[in-house]
Amino acid sequence: MDAMVSGRVPVQVKEHGARILAEIGATQSQLIQAAYEYLIAEGKLPAPAEKLRGGGALKEQDIKDLEDFINKTTVKVDPSFWEGFDLKEELARGRAADYEALA
Repeated sequence: MDAMVSGRVPVQVKEHGARILAEIGATQSQLIQAAYEYLIAEGKLPAPAEKLRGGGALKEQDIKDLEDFINKTTVKVDPSFWEGFDLKEELARGRAADYEALA
């Protein structure tokens, strides 16, 4: 006989997890079973809860890597480039082009 287990998780975590479970052809029951089996075998949770929520401070190397990435992917643009630029107008133009491509 199987036992019923219930718990609470944030809606976004449940929805994201359900999508991944569907992609890999697994069920929520299989996920819970695997979590219990891991706990029994390892005597700990699969990952600290703060890592799952993105909490905690960045390590010094992580900060350096992030700064390097930003510097490599940032492009300097002359301020005159933005003169007369209207974000709402550009978004509307882009949406119209996307919808025309679908038609």
